[in-house]
Amino acid sequence: AEVLLRVPSLTEQRAMARALADSLAAQAQRLAQQERRLQQNTDNAARNRDLKGGGTSEEAKANGTAKSEGGKSQSMSFSAAEKAKQLARDQQQLGAKVDSLRQNAKELESRLKNANALDTALASRMKDIQKMLRDAMTPEMQKQLEELNKNSERLSGTEAQKSMQQLGEQQKQMREQLEKSAEMLKRAALEGAMQTLRDDATDLAKAQKQTADRMDGRPGESREGAPSNPKELADRARELEREVQALAKRLEEAGAKPGASKTRAAQPLVNQAADAMQKAAQAAAQKQAGEQGDAKPGEKPGEKDPNAAGKEPGQEGAAGQKQPSG
Repeated sequence: AEVLLRVPSLTEQRAMARALADSLAAQAQRLAQQERRLQQNTDNAARNRDLKGGGTSEEAKANGTAKSEGGKSQSMSFSAAEKAKQLARDQQQLGAKVDSLRQNAKELESRLKNANALDTALASRMKDIQKMLRDAMTPEMQKQLEELNKNSERLSGTEAQKSMQQLGEQQKQMREQLEKSAEMLKRAALEGAMQTLRDDATDLAKAQKQTADRMDGRPGESREGAPSNPKELADRARELEREVQALAKRLEEAGAKPGASKTRAAQPLVNQAADAMQKAAQAAAQKQAGEQGDAKPGEKPGEKDPNAAGKEPGQEGAAGQKQPSG
């Protein structure tokens, strides 16, 4: 069977780009918070008394792995070693999530481009975001993770403690990178929303004009994927109005008051357009109801009786017979 693939309209592509941008900004913020917690866990583990040079654990003594107090290294307990290795695994997993976020940021850049919403400034911002996410997990961090795993396997407490301390510094840098990336993604989401909603409003105005021209009997071409029914246009205008209000509020909360003012300035125009299309929809419904009321039983609205064509008074009756001349 033949499979038909439906290409999303520009309006749909813009909506998908806005949704993805918001999702990635929130995801970056969550990853930064997770990295903060992981950094705290690493710092706590590095201060564990089982890892300090003067505190040989009973478990290490029982296993026969402890060195004397005069030795260069103190052995760590098996449970402390397992916790250290778990920290390394958690960091590796978070690093994989960051790389996935980077790939999704690249997908966002592509969607914004397909929606014709990727100007030079936004394109540069998206490139910077992807680079920051790619560099978040540094080679130095990867080296410390390998060292931590190796020292934990050997139950080498002093070396594991040193690895954790150095890892904590790398985690702090990664957290700062993620926090900055989250802010940049948030700003990119706002910029993309401003551009795509502005384009939606432009397309909606064109579709409304074309619909009004068609209702007045003037020919016009409908834009692909744009609604043409007056009621659909009115509904879309109301939806766009809500989106504009929500964006203006987000811009104000982000401290972008000029952008919020410009966004709110579009609301009266969207309101007027929605009202005009609502009235047009009501007028079209009334006209259709009137046509249905004038139609005879079994006859479609606007359809004439074929037997009545060309008749003159006194020629034929309803059954097609001549009427008496009196």
